[in-house]
Amino acid sequence: MAGKNTRAIERKLDRIRSLGPEQLRLEWRRLYHSDAPRISRDLLVLGLGYRLQEIEQGGLGKWRRKLKYSQFEAAAMLGLSRAAIQHWETERHPISNVIELACEELTRRWKQRPEFGPVTLMYADDPVWSCADHSTRSLFVQCELYSNNEAAHQRACWLKATRKLVNPLIVAEDGEIVWAAPELLRECERRSEKAKGISDGPDSAPDPSGDPSAN
Repeated sequence: MAGKNTRAIERKLDRIRSLGPEQLRLEWRRLYHSDAPRISRDLLVLGLGYRLQEIEQGGLGKWRRKLKYSQFEAAAMLGLSRAAIQHWETERHPISNVIELACEELTRRWKQRPEFGPVTLMYADDPVWSCADHSTRSLFVQCELYSNNEAAHQRACWLKATRKLVNPLIVAEDGEIVWAAPELLRECERRSEKAKGISDGPDSAPDPSGDPSAN
């Protein structure tokens, strides 16, 4: 089904690329319900291609269903009315850039749930920048696959407490960064503070990855 949808989108994109300037403006009005801006033909093609893929791939409705939000819940998360959600899900009008950015941020937070996975923990063994004193040094970037965020977090926190953890990231299967380095390190600090007084300290804690050579 996904292959058929992709081929159908490609055929429609090919048709758009074959249109002349006036036809592109008419197509813009049909898809955007507004006059085409005064931009080059190439930019018109790009804008129409974006809008076409947005419609074909489901737009706001697909995003809401992926995150398993009701229309009421999506409206509350975005600070909108349910009527606004319904309006945009009809796809008669493109959603605003502000709402697109808000949806992207909410999706990232949704992927930060402890049970979300599989994910990959990535980190370096040294700072990722060149120095005059280390112009020929080798830099190793580790990539470790985990079933969910919680497992990756436990490993990251253990590494931070016992080894060197540089520029750590947790990345989803689609390549999107779920936990950037600053927030992942802050989360490790938060967990460390919380654990103080109820553990024997990081040196006695086992490696959560299960690698016996790490202990």
